[in-house]
Amino acid sequence: MIIPHFRALSMLMLILRWIPSWRLWLSCHNNPLFYP
Repeated sequence: MIIPHFRALSMLMLILRWIPSWRLWLSCHNNPLFYP
């Protein structure tokens, strides 16, 4: 029972780690200056 819980926790940590870069990517692509 510990292994699936550890796996879910690692996935959650990975998602939380990727949220700032995802927001940065969204803000960059929503920025009109990035479009020609």
